[in-house]
Amino acid sequence: MLNVARLRILRELHLRGTLAAVAEALTYTPSAVSQQLSQLEREAGVPLLERVGRGVRPTDAALTLVGHTDVILTQLEAAEADLAASQPTVQGVLRVALFQSVVLELAPATLTLLGERHPALQVEIIQRDEDLASSGMMAQEFDVVLGEEFPGRPHPIRPDVHREDLLRDSVMLA
Repeated sequence: MLNVARLRILRELHLRGTLAAVAEALTYTPSAVSQQLSQLEREAGVPLLERVGRGVRPTDAALTLVGHTDVILTQLEAAEADLAASQPTVQGVLRVALFQSVVLELAPATLTLLGERHPALQVEIIQRDEDLASSGMMAQEFDVVLGEEFPGRPHPIRPDVHREDLLRDSVMLA
């Protein structure tokens, strides 16, 4: 049987491109990432990686698994959401990535409101650059990313990500 944690590592390799980037994102060593992917190859019974120079690239079989992994992770997330919805209180950990200007503007009031309405909810705030935060959300490192966007420079929106505009500020130049 295929291991979901290892499938997630393969998906990260597809998204990030290098073993080193996967290791950094998942806080593993590159050697551990490589070992997990080798084990996944044994579980799958087919080659999943091919050497390209000093790096590796996913094979067609690996890309097929990545597609299934996206579905599996979505289903697991839905199962967790259903379980959470059946509980009488909101609890657990909410992992939020944002950067400094957003922290200063939104975090104090939001944390106060969450504390009043959902005292069993633990909120972890991590300050990240928006690009790193978005890729971290794809890796399920974060549940929510709060960022900013400027006129004429929209961020691409992935179809599997829900986006909500929270507020609009005027941009003034002096």
